[in-house]
Amino acid sequence: MEDKIKALVKELFDSGMTLDEIIETVASIAMTEDFKRSANHESK
Repeated sequence: MEDKIKALVKELFDSGMTLDEIIETVASIAMTEDFKRSANHESK
């Protein structure tokens, strides 16, 4: 997961996005992943 985010940040940075936009994007992805993780955890 961490490697995915690192690659994504580099990609976004290279595409000319601002740091704020990148942080927002990564934060929303992290929240989604967290949600998936806790949803999976509860269903076990």
